[in-house]
Amino acid sequence: MAPDMKHACWDQFVKDSLVYALFSISAQQSSHRSVEHDGKKWNIKNELFWVSSETMKELADDCGYDELFRDAKTQKDRYVCKLLADGWKHSLSTDACAVLDAATKLLAKSMKKRQAFSQENERCGLDCYDAGYAQLRPFWDAHFKKQHDELKELMAKLETRLRDLVYVLGFLQR
Repeated sequence: MAPDMKHACWDQFVKDSLVYALFSISAQQSSHRSVEHDGKKWNIKNELFWVSSETMKELADDCGYDELFRDAKTQKDRYVCKLLADGWKHSLSTDACAVLDAATKLLAKSMKKRQAFSQENERCGLDCYDAGYAQLRPFWDAHFKKQHDELKELMAKLETRLRDLVYVLGFLQR
């Protein structure tokens, strides 16, 4: 089976699927700095991070989160952030925008508690400005359950619409 890439819904499906991929329960993207492997240190960047390093610097600075501020200061915007800034955000569906907006608000709201959680859970990598959903999820569940549940509800709506499009676009047949 192959999808109909000329279908009127194709471009919307692709863009909205990117948002879905950022916050799906299966999302495993993460970020870590100075990870040792085979005697070398590696910096793992999360190119699927959606917020600019400048915004993350401001959020970190506002609450005195020095480690995250330093990380954001030395890093560039990630691929998805650039896509969204280059016009993708304006072409997302209403439900995909709702997911992205809710996640961004939760990210900002949770910044003050993030540093303490990171210190208690050093291996989680939350000092990285571009920490992914796999890293943020346990933190949000522990300290921002209501808002995180609201994000999950928005994701469920987006997922339902995208699932229907899998059949409309011809990825699968019913």
